[in-house]
Amino acid sequence: KEAAHYFVGEQETYRTVEPVFAGREEIVYVESWQRRRDGETRLLAWWCKVLKDRKGTAIGALSSARDITDGRRTEERIRESEEHFRSVIEASPMGIHIYQVTPKKEPVFIGYNPAAERILGFDHAPLLGKPLTEAFPGLKGTNLPDQYARVALTGELWHDQQVNYQDERIIGAYDVYAFRIKPGLMAALFTDITERLRMETKIREQREFITRIMETSPVCIVTTNRQGKITFANSAAERVLGLSKENITDRVYNDPRWRITDMDGQPIPDEELPFQRVMRAKKTVAAIRHAIEWPDGRTVYLSVTGSPLSSPGGEVGGVVFAIDDITEEILSERERQKLEEQLLESHKLESIGRLAGGLAHDLNNLLTPIIGYADFCLADELPGERELKEIFKKILQSGEDARLLASQMLAFGRRQPLEIRRVDVGAIINELKEILTRSLRESILFRIDPAAGLPPVSADRSQIEQILIHLVANAQDAISGSGEIRIASRHCTLDADQTVADTVIPSGEYVVFSVTDNGEGMDGETLRHVFEPFYSTKKTPRRVGMGLPMVYGLVKQHGGSITVESGSGKGTVVSVYLPVTAEQAADADRAVDPTPRATLAGKVLLVEDNEEVRNLTRRLLESIGFQVVAAENGRTALTAFVRHADLVMVVSDVIMPDMNGAALYARLKEKKPDLPILYMSGYTSDIISTHGSVNPNAPLIMKPFTLTQLKNKITEVLGT
Repeated sequence: KEAAHYFVGEQETYRTVEPVFAGREEIVYVESWQRRRDGETRLLAWWCKVLKDRKGTAIGALSSARDITDGRRTEERIRESEEHFRSVIEASPMGIHIYQVTPKKEPVFIGYNPAAERILGFDHAPLLGKPLTEAFPGLKGTNLPDQYARVALTGELWHDQQVNYQDERIIGAYDVYAFRIKPGLMAALFTDITERLRMETKIREQREFITRIMETSPVCIVTTNRQGKITFANSAAERVLGLSKENITDRVYNDPRWRITDMDGQPIPDEELPFQRVMRAKKTVAAIRHAIEWPDGRTVYLSVTGSPLSSPGGEVGGVVFAIDDITEEILSERERQKLEEQLLESHKLESIGRLAGGLAHDLNNLLTPIIGYADFCLADELPGERELKEIFKKILQSGEDARLLASQMLAFGRRQPLEIRRVDVGAIINELKEILTRSLRESILFRIDPAAGLPPVSADRSQIEQILIHLVANAQDAISGSGEIRIASRHCTLDADQTVADTVIPSGEYVVFSVTDNGEGMDGETLRHVFEPFYSTKKTPRRVGMGLPMVYGLVKQHGGSITVESGSGKGTVVSVYLPVTAEQAADADRAVDPTPRATLAGKVLLVEDNEEVRNLTRRLLESIGFQVVAAENGRTALTAFVRHADLVMVVSDVIMPDMNGAALYARLKEKKPDLPILYMSGYTSDIISTHGSVNPNAPLIMKPFTLTQLKNKITEVLGT
């Protein structure tokens, strides 16, 4: 057959040997894939030599072949492996140097990868063929050349976590691995750890610095793990806690040996201790005060601030505490009087009054949602939820107590909003007799002696009642066992200023009522402080020293005077002088008929800039039976008014950012003159009159208020 038959699709190969057959070439070498008889193709290496006769004429060709299939495939695998190895080296992020070790055991630099140049920052090509110590002179005198030679000859792996190097081109530290490629040939892999070492050094120095700070800090520093076990205490802790650091770290935060109590020596529930409060809140709790007992029995008072030790993921792994020893401060506080200067000077009273006014406003805004929501929930029975209802009752009571405190502060600052009417003081005393009698101990005889025909005074009836209740309560506190309390009233006219018990009473016509007791009385020092806030001689007062200051403020706000006559063991007489004025106050003393005179239904425009107060008031109004159109300021209220012409009433805050309640109501009355309004406010009376421009006789309800109070006030407004 033709030779082309045996060259499988390899016409090019056939054309290569054809010149031999044609006699144009003497000898030709060619490789070709050829088909065997069983159909398998194999790679053959052919030598073809021309055959000539004696005349030199080509008469044929002699071909000899060798099967090189397996050898060629092995060569290809080796080449592929070498190419893969080379690509790994080229792509490696680690720097790689390759060395050939001479018979004299001297490593010679013969190769590198791109990462080596990038890490070291210079061209490596000029180094090829140079001995290691010539290529990298910084290695002279080190053991690195010997280690490389040993690796190349023995095949042992060598690793050094930190090789420091420096020459004209390079300054750094490197993590180096060396391994043998084949006998006499080795590679070194390295990474630059200079920056890592610098950061580690910085971190170590920072830790050492923090440790020095903690150890030398005058503040006691203690840490715990998440279980409350104390894990660290600095030197100051030994001074504050009265134990060695070893003994401190042997305890947990609530170890019974601490004998932890509150500042009055009473046990503290575990959940109220600083550790539990930090773990629960997952944030800093500051200046928690409690007491501990030292091993020698001494009581030490501490102020503890704790912060969570959180992981980057936010998990709290423990707590760090800064603890101050405030024993000396507490003992000093208990030894010295709370007020050393007489606070009756007018400028001090005005300052405290301003403070009380601002404080009460903020407190009222905070308390309004608390009291309102609790009262709202209590308005309807919650089947099966008695425990929840008890909780709401406690919330409501706490809010009412806070409101009373705010009222007392306002009264002392003479900024309590008053509803001035013409009242009969004698009638008020008679009406309070039964209530006051029930409030006193059975061992106390209570008598009243009101004068007949007292002229009316301009006053807030509820505040006069509060004055009487507080004075009687103080009188009872002054009586240790059995005793007598008497309330008397009279009408008097002073033609000239008169001094009574160091108090100057201006000339004028007065209704005077006095509360007299035969209790322990007060010495001169106590009398000098009697009207100062937070001053009290009671051993366990419910609220320290706000009763008489509140009475003083209310009396002054009514334009009156108050005197206190007392002596140790002689009892006390407190007299209140209320001026009789010719001015006609609001309607004479009368109670509000609780029966609605108008249907409590229809649309009410509610205007309040505080969102929480607005949402609460909306719910209260809706529970009464009204449809509520709510607005956050005067401008939106005017827009809402246009869309809702059938409004039956407006309930509005007094002081708001862009338009106060009075200005809004004036705009609304232009379009609907008979539209009634009820103002709400948490501000003091002087701020309301100065910045709110509200008519003093306008209907006003003070924040915080309950559902019942709001309903009664609306009933009064709509009824009139």
